[in-house]
Amino acid sequence: MKTLFVLASVIVVLFLAAPNKVEAQKRKAAAKPSSIDFVRRLDANRRLIENPKIKARLQQLLGRERFVFMFRRWNLGTPIKITNDALVETGCMSHFCDSTNFIIVIDITNNKFYVGIRDNDRIKIYSEKDSFPSLQIQRRIQHWKDYGSDSGEDDK
Repeated sequence: MKTLFVLASVIVVLFLAAPNKVEAQKRKAAAKPSSIDFVRRLDANRRLIENPKIKARLQQLLGRERFVFMFRRWNLGTPIKITNDALVETGCMSHFCDSTNFIIVIDITNNKFYVGIRDNDRIKIYSEKDSFPSLQIQRRIQHWKDYGSDSGEDDK
């Protein structure tokens, strides 16, 4: 009888826990910016780097030290641009824009982040694992590397 009670209790717990796992997976999937709808809900008056969901992904991609470097020095920036399912924002360190600047590119279709950091004219590009940027994103990043800003043009 005692064994039957324990078995019934386990079944009830498993039955009640199953929907919670499904709900948790749905919430986790919804937290990633995987569609243009997420981007449209971004606050245009805030930098991408300040959005909690994006901030978490950037911290994971860059590591704490590089993220803090970028966050503290991103004083000036361009408005967020969306073209061809790529979201782009650039920024720089006040009074040192030529030598210390940044680009964030989010491939909305593939849900991948790319970040460029120019620190005293040394450039480092960060990309998420298993990501292959489209030709348009490659051009955007190359333009930033060459000129320190995004072209803002729709690359065909």
